[in-house]
Amino acid sequence: FQLVDLTEKGLSKGELRSVAARVPLDQLLDRTSPRFAAKGLAHAWLDASKIESLLLADPLLLRTPIVRNGAAATVGYCPETWQMWQNRT
Repeated sequence: FQLVDLTEKGLSKGELRSVAARVPLDQLLDRTSPRFAAKGLAHAWLDASKIESLLLADPLLLRTPIVRNGAAATVGYCPETWQMWQNRT
């Protein structure tokens, strides 16, 4: 596995798009984070392009953990899916 400290380095545009091909961009945005509220985004209209820009500019708005397994990916805490992946190997 690979651990990325989002306080030091965010996802590249290519990495973000790779994950977004498996998980919708809207699900990658952590709307429950204090950072989201502090930026005044709670009532903002956010299309995919705006969400992508926000996530690239401020990786701490990403919902975590982002876990990739080959072509599959999850966002948030998904232990059942991870266990299923592990059982397949």
